[in-house]
Amino acid sequence: MMDLTTLLIIVGIIYGVIFFFDSFFKSCMHYPYIALLEGTGLKFGFLHMSWYTTAFNRTVYRWGTSSPRLLQQWFSLGCYTTLILLPIAVGIVLKSGADYLTPDDGKSFVRKGPILESAIPGVNLPAEDLGFYLFSLVLSSVIHEIGHALAAVREDVQLLNFGFHIVFIIPIAFVVMSTEQLHSLNAWRKLRVYSAGIWHNTVLALVAYLLFLAIPLFFGYAYQINQGVQVIEISSKSPLFGPKGLNYLDTITNINDCAVKNKLDWEDCLINILSQQWGVCVSTDFVHKFDESVQTKHSNTGLLECCEKIDGQNLCFEYLEPPHGMVELPQHMCLPVRKILESEFEKCFIGEGFSCPVDFHCVKPILQNTTSLIVIKRINKPDVLYIGHPFDIHHTVIISQYIPKSNLFAASIPEGFEKAMKYIIMFSIGLAVVNVFPCFVFDGQYIIQTFIHLVFVSKMKHNSLRNMSFCITLIGTVILVIVFGAMLWKQLV
Repeated sequence: MMDLTTLLIIVGIIYGVIFFFDSFFKSCMHYPYIALLEGTGLKFGFLHMSWYTTAFNRTVYRWGTSSPRLLQQWFSLGCYTTLILLPIAVGIVLKSGADYLTPDDGKSFVRKGPILESAIPGVNLPAEDLGFYLFSLVLSSVIHEIGHALAAVREDVQLLNFGFHIVFIIPIAFVVMSTEQLHSLNAWRKLRVYSAGIWHNTVLALVAYLLFLAIPLFFGYAYQINQGVQVIEISSKSPLFGPKGLNYLDTITNINDCAVKNKLDWEDCLINILSQQWGVCVSTDFVHKFDESVQTKHSNTGLLECCEKIDGQNLCFEYLEPPHGMVELPQHMCLPVRKILESEFEKCFIGEGFSCPVDFHCVKPILQNTTSLIVIKRINKPDVLYIGHPFDIHHTVIISQYIPKSNLFAASIPEGFEKAMKYIIMFSIGLAVVNVFPCFVFDGQYIIQTFIHLVFVSKMKHNSLRNMSFCITLIGTVILVIVFGAMLWKQLV
């Protein structure tokens, strides 16, 4: 599969060739070439192109005039929804900006910061999701523009054409309507047209969310859901790659006594490992039988070692119980990890009194602060033991929460549907939030201008209303530029 960098280079070369021939034909075959471009609706520029057509005008006119009363109620509801969303969008942008300007401690591999992000494939989105990225962006953009077009037809505003701008590889739909007819409408009718795109994006996100919730209903007949997670891909660079690690199609049910039923459990269990402090209750006889400890020493990293060989099979354990009476175990002992786990000894948790059954003692593996002993339980296979950071598992093992009941079905089908719904929700909500925010070029510029006129027209002069809306939009634009600048800086640098 072609990687993202290669794809971008090829696209850049194609744009260069198109730009060269476009400039050449415009200079040498001026009239025939210009006529060809106008006839096809194509326009070319540096790293961008556009296409427009009037072919869909009749269809949209037919839709927009089929149920005028219903559409009026529909877009009036959208207008109210947009006005409610306006302060929420302002809060989201300000909150996201504050989160990006707050230093990140870098300790957690699951980000819980900003709720508004710029989506860049290969940076903060997987490069292999480019198809989902483009599909969701095109769908959200088209639904947005159809909202504007239907509302314009409902308000007797002439549609001129539809089309797409493609900026490098990013497609953006647009609709062109008569600005004179639009500006001649009263404030409330204009507001319905301006807010229609945001309203349609909100509805699209809601529909996608309902479909996302219905995934168990759609796929439950062919897949086991909430029964564990299945490994569908593991990086060759993963520390768990190999005969003693995880394998393709392994079904995982447990991580360190934390039940794993779905993706959310998988991430929660990996996060919990970072805060876990636990040992194992072992018997005196077990220690006497398997202890292979040698004289203790400190490694180059300052870690105490009591095993002759460090091969991951044996670990140095520390006796944790406070001394009382005769001490039955040495302070440090070298024990086989797998035999301890196969013996199903109880765990003892630090800070809870090291409670163990009678004749058992609490011992804890000695590990570096950045590593943990991780036990991964699989169905019909031995447990996988891993000493390291859960971050490595999270970023090198791809799992699915849909386990096929038959070889006829692939986990990629519900995974793909789920991923598509997530991207549609993300892009639709993102377009709604950004467009409703008072900023030049976006719908928010016209919404705030029309709303201010609607509310204050009887109290202020026209110039004062215009100056107020301009100042609000200017402030909003500056804020949005700073927020997105901070996003890009933090993600790319």
